[in-house]
Amino acid sequence: MGDVSMSYSADNQEDWDASVSYSAGNMTVSYATDEEDEYEIDASVDMGGGVSLNAATDHTETMILGVGFTF
Repeated sequence: MGDVSMSYSADNQEDWDASVSYSAGNMTVSYATDEEDEYEIDASVDMGGGVSLNAATDHTETMILGVGFTF
């Protein structure tokens, strides 16, 4: 699927997990969910020079925005 990746797993207890991620250049976005409607969305952008911008949110309405530095 090119820049899109998908996964799905399930068991005989009606538990399942699904995720999809998309990458384009220096950006990655992913989404994951399960049978309990718990989800997480993550995004990151490599800004160059060892700097990255990261964001995340989930089903508990937690939101995170951060900047990462690699030396």
